Amino acid sequence: MIPKPGSSETRPIGIPSFEDKLLQRAVLMLLEPIYEQDFYDCSYGFRPGRSTHQAIDAIWKHTMNVKGGFVLEVDLRKFFDFTGGV
Repeated sequence: MIPKPGSSETRPIGIPSFEDKLLQRAVLMLLEPIYEQDFYDCSYGFRPGRSTHQAIDAIWKHTMNVKGGFVLEVDLRKFFDFTGGV
């Protein structure tokens, strides 16, 4: 148990053991070939041989190939908060 900063409470410290890592790797080696074929080619999250930089590059190239298109960033969280009249 280690102390929590700014508190008198404690929390357990979790240190993964060698056996845990070994089991995780074995499960990965078993399941990855089965499920990898189900992913779309445009999927980059947590896949072998794929990186964040490749995903950003793919988005950039696709965005540049769309002539006359727009990229919008919209925050919809506050949209449904409207309760007033017109």
